[in-house]
Formats: sequence, C-alpha cells, structure tokens
Amino acid sequence: MTPDDSAGPGRETGSAPTFSVPEFSLRYHLDWRDALVWETLPTELSGRQKAVYMAFPISGGMAYGLASENLPGWITSLPVILVMLVIVAAMHGLWMLYFSLLKRLRARQRLPRRTSCVFEDWGDDIYFHSEFEEVGLSADLCRQTVVTPTHVFIDFPGTLVIVATLAFDNPAERNAFTAKWQRLAEEARE
Repeated sequence: MTPDDSAGPGRETGSAPTFSVPEFSLRYHLDWRDALVWETLPTELSGRQKAVYMAFPISGGMAYGLASENLPGWITSLPVILVMLVIVAAMHGLWMLYFSLLKRLRARQRLPRRTSCVFEDWGDDIYFHSEFEEVGLSADLCRQTVVTPTHVFIDFPGTLVIVATLAFDNPAERNAFTAKWQRLAEEARE
C-alpha cells in the first residue's frame, strides 16, 4: 500500500484539518443596569415624544382653565403667569418621571436578569451569545458604535451588542477594539 492509497478517495496526503478561531474573544456578565446605560444615553426626541412632551403642559393649562372656578381663592388670586409656570414645571417633572420609568422598563426587558455573555470578533463578523440572544452579525450591518467609560455598544438593526469594558484585559485592547468597530460602522454607513 502506497502513501497515496492510504489517504482514501478524494483525500490528499499530509493535509490536516484547519480550524478557524476568532481574532478576539471575551466572556463577561451583564444585567439590566448595563442596558440602562444605553437607554440613558442622550438622544433626540422622536416626533411622537415631542408631541407627548407638548401635550403635558397644554393639558395642565387646560385643566387649570377648566378647574379655576373650583380652586381655592388664594390660588386664583395669584398672577396667571406664576400659576402657569408652576403647572409647566409640574408637568415637566411628570414627563421626566415617565421617561425615567420607561427607560428602566426597556432596560429590564432587554436584560431581565444577570446573564453570561460570549463575544467573538471574527474580523468583519461578530458572534454574540447570551441566555437571551445568540446572533452572528456582519460588520456591514453595523449602524453605530458608541463608547462610554463603562461599555462599548455595537448597534445593529434589531440587535444591540453590549460589551462591558471590564471584560478587556487592558485599555489599549479596548481602544483598538472600539477603533476597529467605529471604523467598520463608518464604512457601513458609506
């Protein structure tokens, strides 16, 4: 039997199987507070949010106008502008409370409990696995990469990948990682 015969049909001699390994791999834990960091990042209000924001003081003013006959005399004797300022301030406070609770709800929906995560960088693709999600994503779908002191957020349509900065061995490793994904997000937008 010659060495070529031992390889079997369709096989080459001396070839070993090749296994792909990610360029970069991280293991870390996340909970709802990590998602809350994303939810509390400053963003521009959507059209619906602007309409609701304007409806709060308008409804407060309308309620004052309708109820002014039934209010105590000391309130109706105050200058109208002062009463309206108090109403606007109260409505703004309610608005802030509403959105704070809404952001917390979204964060808890995204990560209802503490979970272990695996993040693998395969060059132009990533693999992310947690108890709640397992996805492979291509860099050309990346909408944006947002870096905070405690997290790196990689935003894809329908998926947000959260990477805790504590998972990196050192700041240089984190900086190289974020620079790469910011570049890939920029290229994807072009």
